[in-house]
Amino acid sequence: MARQVSGVAFPVTVGPRRPGDTVRAIADCREIKDKLGWQPRHDDLVAMIETALAWERVKAERLAAARPPPLHQVKSPVGGRQAATNKT
Repeated sequence: MARQVSGVAFPVTVGPRRPGDTVRAIADCREIKDKLGWQPRHDDLVAMIETALAWERVKAERLAAARPPPLHQVKSPVGGRQAATNKT
């Protein structure tokens, strides 16, 4: 679903559970709705993915704007010319 929403064919690697990963995730909330009358605040997976992608794009833009340019793109403080050297 995330590939379809993002339009990016990113690679997926399946591997063993890492420390800190959830042991189990359940995406179907019908039982808790029926038994407890609980209603999720957000239940549209496409909208959740779009919102997460938008937030990640904003973060990336802010990071890029705050990052100083590479040294080869920095202009010299003397108008782009090398300083004169004293020849004695």
